Amino acid sequence: MRELLPYTKPKKEIGEIFQSLELKMSFAQLTDTTVARIHDWIKCRDFLGDVIYATQSGKAYSIYGFKYDPATDIPIDKNNFNLLLKFPNTKMLDNFMNNMVIVNDLCKKNKKKLPVVYKTQEPLVIVLKSSKYWQLNIPLLSFYTFILKIMCAAYKDPMNWQEELPESAPKSTEKGYILKTKPYLDMLINKCYDIFKKCGISGVTDKADHILHNYSGFISLCNTTDRYMPENTHREVLHEYAKRYEKAAKRACDKSNQVAEAVDAATATCC
Repeated sequence: MRELLPYTKPKKEIGEIFQSLELKMSFAQLTDTTVARIHDWIKCRDFLGDVIYATQSGKAYSIYGFKYDPATDIPIDKNNFNLLLKFPNTKMLDNFMNNMVIVNDLCKKNKKKLPVVYKTQEPLVIVLKSSKYWQLNIPLLSFYTFILKIMCAAYKDPMNWQEELPESAPKSTEKGYILKTKPYLDMLINKCYDIFKKCGISGVTDKADHILHNYSGFISLCNTTDRYMPENTHREVLHEYAKRYEKAAKRACDKSNQVAEAVDAATATCC
């Protein structure tokens, strides 16, 4: 249990697109007994990317009513990725907790420590303490928080979320994201840290605020359906890795087939 400290700054009106899975997030300052919200509650995950960009640049970042100033606001923890999560109802919180296997699977496959959940005195607010590497850059932060978001839906089999989400949350933004990124999802689940670990905070070459905010996340890197897509060096990193990943998968499949054929031949000879 962690005591959630009062957030004393005036509430701002933040411009966000519709979110059917209304999970609210905030970076958090976590101690052994307390947790403090660092900024306004947000539903759009892109604002979290703005926070780590501002932290790296050392300059205030402001867009769509959201602002984070590393010089005056509480700094993020650079040793852990601490995130406050606020759920709209008990059902969504229960879904999230029942689906922890999803994020644990992601962490295991990418060789990162498993996240830890702490309750607060607010029944619909929890703290998630995760590996610092998930806030290394915006693509990793974006993908990790996407996984947290899809954990808010109900599944018969949580590990089958890619197929079940369109039915369990048919009007969700995340459903569209799955359709846009489907060719890359399995690879990202298995290898996202390897793919992006050497990347900078954002790969967009045009650092205009709206470009940085809207086009730095993993959706923009995977998206092949939208006509307008600003130049992003991280997209090149992703596509090059995908080519090598596909070749490696093919070699593994060919080797497996060869072994199976050899076993079949040996069995036939013995019989």
